[in-house]
Amino acid sequence: MDEADPKVLDNYDCVLSLTTKFPTSFFSNLKRLRCIARWGVGFDMIDVKAASDAGVVVAITPTAVKQPVIEGAVGFILTMAKQLVPLNAAVRAGKWREDCGVTGLINIQHRTVGSIGGGNIGGGLLKCLKDGFGCRTLCYDKYLPAEVAAKQGFELVELDKLLKESDFVCVNCALTDETRGLLSTEQFKLMKPQAFLINTARG
Repeated sequence: MDEADPKVLDNYDCVLSLTTKFPTSFFSNLKRLRCIARWGVGFDMIDVKAASDAGVVVAITPTAVKQPVIEGAVGFILTMAKQLVPLNAAVRAGKWREDCGVTGLINIQHRTVGSIGGGNIGGGLLKCLKDGFGCRTLCYDKYLPAEVAAKQGFELVELDKLLKESDFVCVNCALTDETRGLLSTEQFKLMKPQAFLINTARG
């Protein structure tokens, strides 16, 4: 991941960025740059305080990646539930049906899906799985109002409950000092042995 070069980017009034990092040092002697607009969500690659102190506005595009990430997460769930990777390998090796050696395919209908994060993407993913597959949907989000969760049709729960009861755990929260390291060995031990983890979050 490249680091922004102020000698280059300070020749512009505004820059559009996808994966470039903007550390504190970048903002120390800016003269022209006034806006950094990220293609996507999350502020973890930009020192927002340093930007504000330098008079630089930082913007994100929260709806630009919503549908692609939701569809990608559903794709991951289906890939794991239906063992598509080993089945693909078996077919390419000339094996078919009974001799392919792939077992354990499951339906996702009526399974429990939990999202860590219930914002634009997390909430949209849960709605998609509830409406499209009849999944039971759980969400852990400390900042999401209960009425918003109720309107979208998913249940707000504590993190431990989500991890214990979900067949698919989806991570859809922003990477912040509060969420960094949110899942570790102790949390993974709470999950069902056969549960799947899908991380489409930043970091």
